[in-house]
Amino acid sequence: MHWNTAAAGFAGSPAGRRKKGKGLTGGDKGRPAASSGLSPLGGKTASNMNKNNQMQNSTYTFTRSQIQQGDVREFLVKHDPAKLTNERLAELFGGISLHFAGVGDSEVASHSELRILLRRLHAIWPWSAYFMDLDRPLGPAITANNKPLLALALCVADRWCDEIQARRAIKPQLQRFKFNCHEAVDRLAKRAGLNASVIQDRHQAVTQQLQPLLGNL
Repeated sequence: MHWNTAAAGFAGSPAGRRKKGKGLTGGDKGRPAASSGLSPLGGKTASNMNKNNQMQNSTYTFTRSQIQQGDVREFLVKHDPAKLTNERLAELFGGISLHFAGVGDSEVASHSELRILLRRLHAIWPWSAYFMDLDRPLGPAITANNKPLLALALCVADRWCDEIQARRAIKPQLQRFKFNCHEAVDRLAKRAGLNASVIQDRHQAVTQQLQPLLGNL
């Protein structure tokens, strides 16, 4: 695998440890859903969320101009959590996939313009672990992009020419990315009123996406 230079860090990412009632989690996740289909927080069951997501899958395509300019403004207008109602936030859970016009069959982590675009997007909008459809590729449907969260992590992290060196050098960055992903899920899922079992399933899916590089960290 081939990674390139440098550097935008993780500005804007959720930070701090995921502790009960502290950081960005906003407190308890709540108990699993009762038979009524609602959790004590009014959250939706996994079954209901799956049915909902079938109707709310959303594909956003960055134009060639947006890619060349690193322009994420239109995407943010449509998907900024601060501007979404709680109901809309729940509808978009796990339903967004990103496409990129005019990039051919490129690995996003090896495409210089896409790396810049996605690093910028993550710095401003660190919520991919909540919104992203983890069953659809990030960009072109090739093997390297089929785990979208992993592909994004490799864009956000620095890249190196030597794979062994890379794994050692970017491991702390990837650990931080993984931790921030879990923080993002907790924060937005609570706002959306999702059921505890749905949240737990999402955390497991996030871990599985990042496991090829991070194992069970």
